[in-house]
Amino acid sequence: MKLYETILVDKGEIHFKTDNQGLFEYSLKSFSEYGLLLTFLSLDLHKSDFEGNIMTEYEQKFSEAGNRIYRCEVKYQN
Repeated sequence: MKLYETILVDKGEIHFKTDNQGLFEYSLKSFSEYGLLLTFLSLDLHKSDFEGNIMTEYEQKFSEAGNRIYRCEVKYQN
C-alpha cells in the first residue's frame, strides 16, 4: 500500500501495460483491493482503438511474436 500511496499522492493515476497475462490479472486484482478506480482497460492494446501508445522495444518484440499487450489505467479515489 505504501508504494501506491507514494506514487499516487502526486500523480493520481497509474498507466500499466504488460505482455504477461498473469501479472496483468494479479495487478487488476491488487488495484481493486486498494480501492483504485479502473478508468481504461484493453486486453489487446494493438487491436484496440487506443491512440498515443509509445511502444517499447520489448513491447514490439513480444507483439511481433504474437503476444497480446494488456493495458489499464487506474485512478486514486479520495
